[in-house]
Amino acid sequence: MKRKLTIIVAFLIFMILILRYTFSNGERKQLFSAVPKSAIALLEVSQVQERYQQLQEIPYWKNLSKSKIVKDLIDNYQLVDSVIVQLQQGTFKQATSMVASLHITKVDEVGFVLLRPTTLSQETLLLLLQQQEQKGAKLSSHIFRGLPIYQLQWASKNERLCVTLDNGLLVSSKYPFLVDEVVQQMNQSAGNGFWKKARKPVAGEAQLHLNFANTSSLSKVFLQSDETNFFHYLQNNATWQKLGISFKETGIALEGLTELKKNNNCMQAVLKAPPHKGDLKIANIVPFNTCFLSHFQVANFKDVYHKNQNHASDFDVATNTWMGNEWAYGFVEPTSEWCANTSFLAMEYTDKLQVEETLKKYSVTQIGSRTVTYNSMDLRPIDMRMVANYLVGEKIGTYFGEAYYTLVGDFVLVSSNLNFLKVMLDNYTKDQVLAQEADFANFLQGGKVNSNTFIYATPTKMKTFFDKNSSKKFGENIAANFNSFVPFSPVYLQLSGKAGNVLSQGFIPFASPQQNATQQTNKTPATLVWSTPLSAPIKMQPQVLLNYETKEPQILVQDVRNQLYLINNDGKIAWRRELAKPILNTIQQIDFHNNGVLYYIFNTQDEVYVLDKDGRDANNYPIQITWPAAAGLGLVDFKGDKNEEFFIPCTNSTAYGYEYSARPLRGWSPKVSLPLVTFPPKIMRGLDGREMLVLANERGVIYLLAENGDFIHQILLNGHIIAAPEVDNRKGEEKVVVTTKNGETHVINAHGHKWGRFYINISTTHDFCTANITGDELEEYVYMTNAKVYVFDASRRLLEYTFPNEAQPNDIFEIQLTGRNFAQIGAYCGNTNNIFLLENAGNNSFHPDFPLQASSPFVVTDLFSNGKNVLVAGGLENNIFAYQLR
Repeated sequence: MKRKLTIIVAFLIFMILILRYTFSNGERKQLFSAVPKSAIALLEVSQVQERYQQLQEIPYWKNLSKSKIVKDLIDNYQLVDSVIVQLQQGTFKQATSMVASLHITKVDEVGFVLLRPTTLSQETLLLLLQQQEQKGAKLSSHIFRGLPIYQLQWASKNERLCVTLDNGLLVSSKYPFLVDEVVQQMNQSAGNGFWKKARKPVAGEAQLHLNFANTSSLSKVFLQSDETNFFHYLQNNATWQKLGISFKETGIALEGLTELKKNNNCMQAVLKAPPHKGDLKIANIVPFNTCFLSHFQVANFKDVYHKNQNHASDFDVATNTWMGNEWAYGFVEPTSEWCANTSFLAMEYTDKLQVEETLKKYSVTQIGSRTVTYNSMDLRPIDMRMVANYLVGEKIGTYFGEAYYTLVGDFVLVSSNLNFLKVMLDNYTKDQVLAQEADFANFLQGGKVNSNTFIYATPTKMKTFFDKNSSKKFGENIAANFNSFVPFSPVYLQLSGKAGNVLSQGFIPFASPQQNATQQTNKTPATLVWSTPLSAPIKMQPQVLLNYETKEPQILVQDVRNQLYLINNDGKIAWRRELAKPILNTIQQIDFHNNGVLYYIFNTQDEVYVLDKDGRDANNYPIQITWPAAAGLGLVDFKGDKNEEFFIPCTNSTAYGYEYSARPLRGWSPKVSLPLVTFPPKIMRGLDGREMLVLANERGVIYLLAENGDFIHQILLNGHIIAAPEVDNRKGEEKVVVTTKNGETHVINAHGHKWGRFYINISTTHDFCTANITGDELEEYVYMTNAKVYVFDASRRLLEYTFPNEAQPNDIFEIQLTGRNFAQIGAYCGNTNNIFLLENAGNNSFHPDFPLQASSPFVVTDLFSNGKNVLVAGGLENNIFAYQLR
């Protein structure tokens, strides 16, 4: 009897489990079968209310919710929850699961439709909607396939909710046509095919299903143009992917399966091959600042190649005798366009003689460009498309049609840009390679499995990439919330072969902004971004000015042959201009026609130039200066009408003034009795708002002059001035600050009153400037003397710097790093060709990235508008370079 009872109980339990599984599976099948065929992605969540509550408690939820797609999904969920679900708790069966599907709603927009099982009746649904109508919402409806489709519109919230009930499913969306599509799908005899792919779930708190058949439609949503074809690439190589999503404390874990198309290509062959379990060598070759890497590695490439019947004869000729088992495609930070200028291809070789013989012959056959020797390495031109097409895909292959290659370690290193290939070699020589990057090392130690291929990306380094390639709406969301996305870095996804499917594993780590900033500061050395060859060494500190059209920084610099170059922020020379003589002092920008179009204005000893954005002369410029100039010009807008006037001190003890149209100013053609003025004019504003021109005689006379040239004040100092006057706002009033050779620093106000103090003895090699070193309201005094640099406030010495290895500074200048409320001092040491950035942390405290080798003083700017500090200076090999600082 007991045995029979046990059997009956066991049978009942078994039947309950079967029924529960059948009901649960039936519910899932109904949800997936109702999704329209246009779906691009499906998010499946069980215990949806509990999951949403848990999600809000994770550390990175606030960051994650700023993504427009995530925000739109949550807004949809909360809207239907507030209108229908929460109001009916206990009166109908609560939906424990939900499927949200993503669709194109406009050419450049996406939206969601939410599906939830329910026992809610049509009558109750209408009653709930009418309650919202009584609160001020507008309720309307239409009939589709015999079902009423309701629409609520809130004018005050600018929100809309479309909802219906169909066969026990609550269907909701902000878009009525998506609700119609669900009803249409449920009334079709032919299924969408989604359930067959989704029915075997993968582990996770939620499941993400990607339908690659429709991914190409995302191009216009996320990208400026369709040229990148990234989403087309996915569509052409895979059909479906399901990933379990687990929200860990430290990030988001992904694990599941990818169903590839049965294409006869290299990717298929690689993923079917046994994985290579040895060390990853390519990270010791490719640059430290690689921000995207698509990596492949197999146990035996020849087996993979011979099993793949899609043999390309060109590929066979070029690589058959030397191709190794590891290769990768990637691009580095920063990039100014879709991977083209900073892309690389790295391929392991097994036989140096064979690779040299085959590629050397092949390169000469394909391109007649000359071979370049750099750092004792031969950089040879080649059309590498035949190799890249096979290894990493035809779209990427187009970047390497006119490329250069060289041999580095055991790898063939290829770049689409000759100058960028030189930069990679410089990084390799200095051991600035990916293997030294802390995030990548952690990935190799803890994250990487024995996979045939992986994708590794660092969004923190890709702001410029997003800026250049994102669609307008997606770009605006990235720009507004980039700091929220920065902590999610790096991201990786690994693929390993399995019968019928591909095992997929990934992770999106999260570090708080504070942690991320600390990690980046500690781990990232100065990284060479670009190096651009010039015709001759530069002879001036690079000038950072604004491209008024793109709002991007750009560089102007002159070489010793008097050629002026405009260099874009990606290191490309936009134009060059031959000048007869050196530029005096700085180059400035002027709104020449008062219409927002900026021109460059500067002078040599004999001429004043105004150039447009393409380096062409404006109007009747250049104009001849009547007498040789003694210094660079000063721009002043005395009238406040944005029509600047400019003033030039000359060597005949005069100064000339001009309207922006080049017409001489009354009282300034010339202004006489200004002997030996050799510093550029500056402007000081008195407490009454009156502006006056500041001119300095190197023998120790300060002139304060009115717009018409009248003398306001003439101040005599006790000695020769050692550096150009500074005009600082000190205690709410602008004052002139100068130091004379006797060591006295003078402060002069707009009334011509002066006071001074001796701070330090001045040597024969000297310089002086002011800078806000402490971040308070007063600028500190900075002296270069006796091969040292000193910083003083009004009463005492704050800092002292002695330079290492016999370096002796001969120029000091203010440097303002991005994100800091205080300034620092840069120094150039011509005797050793070293540059230094002085830290404010204490005596002899230098920025850890310095010294660097350079032939000129440097500037630091947010060159790529991504919050990163980039240094630009002249190199030692007739070049100008950019380094990203930590």
